[in-house]
Amino acid sequence: MKILFPALKAVGLTENEARAYIVLLQTKKARASDVAKAAHIPRSKMYELMERLHEKGFVEIIPEKIKRFNAVPFNEAAQFSVRQWQNKIQAIHETKGAIEAYLKALVEPQPREEGTGYFAIVRSKAMIFKKLEDMLGMAEKHVSLLINSSDMRRLMHAARRTHASGGAMHVLGPVSVGNREIVGKWMKFADVRHYETQFQMKLAIIDDKEMLVFRSDPPIALHSRDQQFIALLQTFFEEHWNAAPAAKEKMVEIETGKPIEEMSYIRGRQEFYHLLPRLYAGAQKDIVVCTTSNGLIRLYKLGKKYMDAAAARGVRIRLMAPITSDNMRVLADLANVEVRHMDKIYAVVNIFDDSFVALREIKNDSVALSEPEDMAIITSMKDVVKMMREMAERMWIDAIPMNVRIRQIETQQKDLTAFGTGQE
Repeated sequence: MKILFPALKAVGLTENEARAYIVLLQTKKARASDVAKAAHIPRSKMYELMERLHEKGFVEIIPEKIKRFNAVPFNEAAQFSVRQWQNKIQAIHETKGAIEAYLKALVEPQPREEGTGYFAIVRSKAMIFKKLEDMLGMAEKHVSLLINSSDMRRLMHAARRTHASGGAMHVLGPVSVGNREIVGKWMKFADVRHYETQFQMKLAIIDDKEMLVFRSDPPIALHSRDQQFIALLQTFFEEHWNAAPAAKEKMVEIETGKPIEEMSYIRGRQEFYHLLPRLYAGAQKDIVVCTTSNGLIRLYKLGKKYMDAAAARGVRIRLMAPITSDNMRVLADLANVEVRHMDKIYAVVNIFDDSFVALREIKNDSVALSEPEDMAIITSMKDVVKMMREMAERMWIDAIPMNVRIRQIETQQKDLTAFGTGQE
């Protein structure tokens, strides 16, 4: 130990951090209280100490009901230290071999628990990108990335090496005036499609075997090799991939100012409602919605703030739906929306200016968001948008004003009450 502690200090660990790390290597996976007892460190300091070890790349945090911790093999941790502290690189090289030899004699190497059910949290930005670069370096067949412009700049060299080794790469990311150059470089070795989202979640899936869900601010990531979880996220990625226009088409739109005509297919009610913020934020003049009776309630719950924001910009919003005694209660809160009644809805439609139209098939008209069988087509094809606009305008003329429909319902309710009490 007299040799080991100074050596671990040279790579950035305090004495207590070194004690905790050695105990974790011996016990494999443990709670903070167990490490504190074995390493003779006060329990009150353990969580802070383990967080420091995680930031330095020596410990993984296992996200369970009671947090547990797992020692990162020293070889990986040392590589991380080299990247983080360039001014200490000479000291690391001088002590790395001695530390590895000592640790191998101290504890037999044990396989890390990274199969089914494996999850680990990564917290520092530097360690997140180290993990991403390591994952890209391990790719053999296929890589799926959902990233932003900053990530493209930081990961380009690692991604290019993956392509050089024969791995196919699908990349979803924003294409804009400001990042055309970096996107163009990625397009030389990857299949890139334009994707914009208000969510901060980003994603990397490697060979359908390993994935990292991450965000940059604050920096946090979830790393897993759990096959069911990876399959779920791969489905999420593929649905967005199929709905996204090619980066080349988006660049043509930017350069010419002529919007690309695109058609996207969306499966699942939740996925459609995730698109509402972008669709409403892009509207400049007019939004027309034709929906079901429960669709009116869903739109009130999930889209009211987006409708209010659009109305505040001067966008006119019109909504047609069957108004019933069940959904009538939400109308008072839709002051920024012109609402009219239709007895029967033949098509669920959303029209945004003369730019986009969304046609939806509702399998089960419940107020629930989790209806995976719903289907939607979103398109900017001019002929389709024009046709649906003309149809919606005719429907609007024939629809019954909201106040007239409310009086009809109230009259019916009074008549039923009078009938039930025997009054004439």
